Amino acid sequence: MAKLYRETDHEAAAKADAAYPDSLSERVAPDDVASPETAASFTDFDNASRNPRHPELEYTGPDNPGEDAFGGWNIEVQRIADDIAGGASISGAARGLLTKLVGIDLLTVVEKLVAGDWDALLRQGMVFEDTGLAFAKIKQNVDRGRFGIQERWTGHAGEAARAWLTDYSHACAEHARFCTEAGQKIKNFARAAYDAMQALDIALEGLLDALLGKVFKLGKALEMFLLGIAGLGDGESVRQAIAGIMTEVTPLRTAIDTLNTLAHTIASISELVAGNGEIAAKAWPGEPYKHPGT
Repeated sequence: MAKLYRETDHEAAAKADAAYPDSLSERVAPDDVASPETAASFTDFDNASRNPRHPELEYTGPDNPGEDAFGGWNIEVQRIADDIAGGASISGAARGLLTKLVGIDLLTVVEKLVAGDWDALLRQGMVFEDTGLAFAKIKQNVDRGRFGIQERWTGHAGEAARAWLTDYSHACAEHARFCTEAGQKIKNFARAAYDAMQALDIALEGLLDALLGKVFKLGKALEMFLLGIAGLGDGESVRQAIAGIMTEVTPLRTAIDTLNTLAHTIASISELVAGNGEIAAKAWPGEPYKHPGT
């Protein structure tokens, strides 16, 4: 009787298994799996929820960008932005003189360019990078499971499980690649912005030196100029001071143009990240795994 039950169960299982369509999975080579000798135990080789910089801790968010020298995120862009903003905050009289000479309020342009929470941008990039590392670990764990069942789970049902896990592994790889690239793009932008701000800081310092160190020493002549009483030809010292200011304006304009170009770059990066994120999201299996026959 026991033999009859076993034979009946096997026949029923075979019929149920044959009722499901064929699936196609990829085999996993031992060299592509971490610790293949323990893969059949279905245990995670690496905990994706751990902090990649401090594996002994749970991940609660990125570190302070200035402290993360190992990851290359110690970009002091916030510090130099604050320095520039402080330098641009000069008295109204000096700002008015510069605006009258140049025809545009360059200092306000500078302030707007460097405004914002640059450290927050760096932290967002770090989160992308950390998420990429986590998805790589998840893929590694999934591949161990695939390797563990590829010789043990048979039939259409076994192949269906392997095929679904294959898709899941590919999706993890796509997300890891997307997040890593997004983090790298933000990091590269921050470095470029830092370099551009250094040039801007030097140019601003030269302009302010010309403006405050030369013109304001003219005393009454400057006051008359600001009031529109004296023209450009009224006094050689005034004319020379103005020429000095205009000479220093050119590198500042160049630095502003560089940062403006970078601003358009980050807008393009944002669009690229969003578009690639949608592509990566489509890589996930369309339906949760449902084991055939259950």
